[in-house]
Amino acid sequence: MINAFFSGIVPGLILSAAIGPVFFLLVQTSIQRGFKLAMIMEFGIVLSDSFCIFLAYLGLASFFQNPEYKELIFIAGSIVLVVFGVFMFLSHKKSTFEVDEEMRKGDRMKLFWKGFFFNISNPSVIFFWMGFVGLTIPSYVGNKLNLLAYFIGTLLTVFSIDVLKAWSAHKIKVYMTPKAMSNFNKISGIGIATFGVFVFVKEILFK
Repeated sequence: MINAFFSGIVPGLILSAAIGPVFFLLVQTSIQRGFKLAMIMEFGIVLSDSFCIFLAYLGLASFFQNPEYKELIFIAGSIVLVVFGVFMFLSHKKSTFEVDEEMRKGDRMKLFWKGFFFNISNPSVIFFWMGFVGLTIPSYVGNKLNLLAYFIGTLLTVFSIDVLKAWSAHKIKVYMTPKAMSNFNKISGIGIATFGVFVFVKEILFK
């Protein structure tokens, strides 16, 4: 079981090394609204990853791989990413530092679900976990505890590195002027929208 846990760290490191839409959102939240609120969002992100693993474990990978549904997922996800990226690029009110770590409970829940749905709206996340789980299960046939330990190792690694990213971003915010923050918002918006366009072009136009 311990060996399975440590084996799960490797794919967690690989996944964490990727700079995708969630990276920009998490860093932006940590800089502008504080480390604690970034962690609330991160819990939503990890829950969405766990949800994808659970669906794949139930055998729904074939459903998502169905060409008809797969194309629909990629189209919808790409649109969400592009719209969110454009909104972030055009947003002006977030160019100031408003660290409101003591938000109302309802607002904290909104941030939690924002992390959950934003992460799961990325088609690459869904299909990564579907493929990852599909490749992993055969190695642990008949040993559910080892399989669970493996996935826990993966998710805990991703979570830990995301915490480090958010903490680092929170620390450097003292060096950022409102103008620099505004520019970072624009860069983040461009990054997220570009990723959405890339997914659409790669998976729909040139599949």
